[in-house]
Amino acid sequence: MTVYVDDARIHAKVPNGRRVHTSDWCHMMADSVPELDAFATNVLGLRREWRQNKRSGVHYDLTAPKVRLALRSGARLIETNTPEWTHVVDAAKLQYWAVCPMEEYRKVRSDWRSVNYARLFSSDELTARTAEAEFLAIFGRRLPLDN
Repeated sequence: MTVYVDDARIHAKVPNGRRVHTSDWCHMMADSVPELDAFATNVLGLRREWRQNKRSGVHYDLTAPKVRLALRSGARLIETNTPEWTHVVDAAKLQYWAVCPMEEYRKVRSDWRSVNYARLFSSDELTARTAEAEFLAIFGRRLPLDN
């Protein structure tokens, strides 16, 4: 299991109470959500509620001092827009479905099925299998029969 820090350096202004924190931010991701939380809280001293549960990937945002601490503590630096980074981000996207509320999961799944109904029940076997494989890649489980 590994914790990763990308080199994104996104300049942003983040409100923090009455103050605004202006900094360059990077993303910290991991092979699993429990590992990500453990590293963030135990090693970096971040609060669990700072975790970003987004469809674009479960991650923590880090400033430069936290990036340096993370790297000294064993996290791996990965360059953005490389095959390794794409693999890590894809895994973080799948982790979203493990932490999102079940109601949202059901709604998104239902919406996806509505849009792809024709593909799923196509007489063309390849089209149907492709749609089911896409569902598996997005939701991390086989296509259920229920709605």
